[in-house]
Amino acid sequence: MLSHTYDYRSNLEASQRVNWKLEDVIGGRTLDFGRPFLPESLAGVNGIRCLSDGEKLKLNQIRGFTYLYLFGLVEEYILPAVIEHAEGSAHGDDYEMRALLRFAEEEAKHIQLFKWFVKEFESGFGTPCGAIGPAKIEAGIDDYMDIGKLLDGGLQTQVRMDVESLQTATGRVFTPAEREEIEREQVRSYRWTFLLSGMTHPNFDRSLRELSVDGHRRVGELARAIG
Repeated sequence: MLSHTYDYRSNLEASQRVNWKLEDVIGGRTLDFGRPFLPESLAGVNGIRCLSDGEKLKLNQIRGFTYLYLFGLVEEYILPAVIEHAEGSAHGDDYEMRALLRFAEEEAKHIQLFKWFVKEFESGFGTPCGAIGPAKIEAGIDDYMDIGKLLDGGLQTQVRMDVESLQTATGRVFTPAEREEIEREQVRSYRWTFLLSGMTHPNFDRSLRELSVDGHRRVGELARAIG
């Protein structure tokens, strides 16, 4: 049995206390392309020896673009699932339905915010950046393990696209050895950002262990394999 103190009413009340408006976040802001967009813990660019400081900044900004693009992609799958779940709660717990609808509203705001960032990035970065589409993850959406494995393949594809974007942005063609170094470091960074940071989080680990000992073991094996 799961050991937690979460309930729909407290989650609803907490979300209402921290309510935010999209307009307040954007508020006429523009992107500063003279600064990095991601912390180094997520971008993982400083250790790439073959890149200059300017090239590392470009790669950091490309990673900022794909970071929000991919999160927006995932949330576009979450939103209809939450709405469908809320419909099934229409004649049950009122707090459950309100909390789910509140969740859906927050997801819609996130998606809109991510789309704003993508538009701003594309208008100011100067060169196009490729990004994977929904077909890359669609086949594994119903199962966590399959999502992890499929997303890992998608992330490796995204790394190769990022290198192409970096070459276009810097006007430089990387040697095979340089490309191998960049891809190796960036695969490690992408895996931590989108897979391992969640798969190894203590709260997730505890809940998964309580739900299924075998499932916990298999997810742990997957985490070790991609780590």
